Amino acid sequence: EILLAPRQAQVVLRALEDKACPSRVVVLSMQDEPATVAGALQLGALGFLSKGAPASEMLTALRAVAAGRRYLPPYL
Repeated sequence: EILLAPRQAQVVLRALEDKACPSRVVVLSMQDEPATVAGALQLGALGFLSKGAPASEMLTALRAVAAGRRYLPPYL
């Protein structure tokens, strides 16, 4: 959860960004306020989903991000 430990989330996302092998990240969070979403994207996440999202949407997000595309749910 990005809001429970924001510093740790930042460290992890930045470390992934700095690695030689590219990583693609989808952030799952209970909070989907614009500032939270924007922060995750600024730190390098390609996707963002609410933890309450249905499994089908999670699969769609993971497929999009694995293909190198950004994914945000329609309500964002």
